[in-house]
Amino acid sequence: MTLLALTLLVGLVFYVYNVGTVVNRRLAVQNAADATAVSGAAWMARSMNVIALNNVAQARMLALVAVLDSLPQASRMAHEEVSAWIRCLDDQLARGGTLDWQWGARDLILEGLNSVRNRLVDERDILAVLDQQLNGGGFDMAAVTHWSLGGGGPDGALWRAAVAMSDFSDAAALSAGALAQANAVRFGKSNPVETAFLAPVLPEMPAVRGSFANFQPVLEGKEQVVSDGASVAATGGAGGAIPDGVWPHRLGPWARLFRWRDELREAVAWEYVPPESGPRVRGGRGSVNIGGRRTGSSAVQSGAQGGQWRVSQWQVIGYTTYGPYAWALRRITDHCVGDSDNPGELRDALFHRYVQQISRIKLDYMFGPHELKQIHRPEWIVDYAEARRQASADASKIRRTMFYLVEIASSVPPGPGWLAPGTYRTNGDEPLAIWTRRWTDPERWGVPTIGEHVWKDQYTYETEYDEEIGIFPEREDPNDPDSPLKYHTVYMVAYYVWGGIDIGPDEDVRNPCNWSDGATLPHPLLLDTSQGDYDPALPEADAGVRRQLFTFLGVASQADRAPAWPQQFSSASPVNSVVAVAQAELFNNTSWDLWTQDWQAQLVPVTQWDDWVRRLELGVAQAGLTDGQVSEQDVGDMHDYMMRMNREFVELYKAN
Repeated sequence: MTLLALTLLVGLVFYVYNVGTVVNRRLAVQNAADATAVSGAAWMARSMNVIALNNVAQARMLALVAVLDSLPQASRMAHEEVSAWIRCLDDQLARGGTLDWQWGARDLILEGLNSVRNRLVDERDILAVLDQQLNGGGFDMAAVTHWSLGGGGPDGALWRAAVAMSDFSDAAALSAGALAQANAVRFGKSNPVETAFLAPVLPEMPAVRGSFANFQPVLEGKEQVVSDGASVAATGGAGGAIPDGVWPHRLGPWARLFRWRDELREAVAWEYVPPESGPRVRGGRGSVNIGGRRTGSSAVQSGAQGGQWRVSQWQVIGYTTYGPYAWALRRITDHCVGDSDNPGELRDALFHRYVQQISRIKLDYMFGPHELKQIHRPEWIVDYAEARRQASADASKIRRTMFYLVEIASSVPPGPGWLAPGTYRTNGDEPLAIWTRRWTDPERWGVPTIGEHVWKDQYTYETEYDEEIGIFPEREDPNDPDSPLKYHTVYMVAYYVWGGIDIGPDEDVRNPCNWSDGATLPHPLLLDTSQGDYDPALPEADAGVRRQLFTFLGVASQADRAPAWPQQFSSASPVNSVVAVAQAELFNNTSWDLWTQDWQAQLVPVTQWDDWVRRLELGVAQAGLTDGQVSEQDVGDMHDYMMRMNREFVELYKAN
């Protein structure tokens, strides 16, 4: 009895020990399957993120080609132009003694001109440094921005980098499947298992090679996605649209990550706004009325606006994105011009406009004909006598005429008491600079001169009140509080100061995109949509192409041999192994494309068992192409194992 009891006890001990070992082995094998699935999917996500990063970086480099290559020409033009304006102001300030001294206006004119000059001197000094650095011989922008420097290309640093990124993306896409499998095997077998591999055996990167032209919507914005359904509209060169963009799941990094976008709004409610509180103004127009571009301020009072309807509530219906080219130009303009609260450091110079015009031409070279285009180069004549000789000889050569306008608004007419404190307002701190098209002859204005090359215009307008110049509200009938306000006369004196004429010629804009036919240009890799769509909003996401290309199965196994008394404790597995599977999914919650670097991988419940059985059957033939990473025998054994399971046991197997 004792011997029999001992035999049963030993068998029970061996059973408990073997069961514990199998349970631990099962946990280890499941961990290995999890590691296999998620590491293989993560490698594919990492490869797609590298490609997205390269696509975006290439687009930004191509934008920099156009913008940076415009800087030498733009800085030279703006520097020469501002320097000429300063020479003109110096001449006018030197002639200040010839101005009409009557009633003390001379000092206001000179103060106004001097304020403009001081501002221009600061801008000239900034442009001088930039011009010297870019055009002084110590730096060659072409070495950075030109495709060919005589060697066929790519020679410029930006082009070489873009081509290198294209090549790297090609290599990443080509090797992604094999390396995903290698990564899966490596991390799976870091656990104590004998077999670990990923299904599909040769994962496929869902990418196709694009062409250089695919950068055009990113940089120029030939097509742009907005959020009112799936409509597409032109953006006028703002860029930002990725080549395979379709609302709402492929908008690219410009909208989703960088937030480079402008709202599209529609009015949903209106309200009537009564007339603004303020004086009514009527009448008033001088003899000189010239149009053109203006910067600066005016001394003329703006009257109250009448009642009107305006939008009280807007609804955002979508947005358009802008790309790296538009972003760069916006930053330059912000720095140069600024706003009323923070004026830019180059607000008077036209540097930012020249950058816009020249870079736009260079962007046209990138995607269009390479015939050289031209831009007007300013060349200013500031001597008045020479300007009139030029106008008499051939006025058609004059592109622009420039004047400075200093205004004085006063409640007192010119004469004794004019310009007394509290009775006038002037724009002398920031006179209007006016550029007119073609030749404007001040001798035809019919107004008097008060000195050399300064013309004086006088007129009046009426206002109900203007407390800044000493005009206060007054009723027409002092005894009737409801009677209308009385109009008072405002006396305006406008001084037009000669600025110069621009007779500059047109000059070529060099082409940094100087490649020849057949050149191997950089290109993006695009998400392959030819096999179907990948809309993550679809209710049945675990189906079709999305399952085929973005879902992975990790398989791991370990020999199921009992460590104690194996003759009596044989395995029930048909392959004599503990087997575990795990499913991983590749996804991008930000934008489903190869431009947004937000691809991720996660473990999900195992689904569609029969589909995995079929894909393992296909994987048997592919195993020989993995360079020894996966054996046909292992894939075949796992296929047989999974195929033999009945459906009831599969559900129990997955649940445990």
